[in-house]
Amino acid sequence: IWMSELHGGRVLAYDPRDRSHRAYAMPVPHAGPRRLDVARDGTVWIPLYAAGEVVALDPRTGRFTHHALPDRDALPYVVRLD
Repeated sequence: IWMSELHGGRVLAYDPRDRSHRAYAMPVPHAGPRRLDVARDGTVWIPLYAAGEVVALDPRTGRFTHHALPDRDALPYVVRLD
């Protein structure tokens, strides 16, 4: 189970099978992570509302990959994968 903390600047993962959890701090301060989505390969795609970009989190490594949006003034609110 994945969730985001808008003002906390992080996303959280919870595994109900063993009740373990992990927090991932956003790579951009005050980024405002919003409504994320998870790809079939486990990559977590997170819109950074206040930063105007989308990041991909690889939960196996904890690394983020930044993806700038064409309009730097965009305020990405939700990511949906197809």
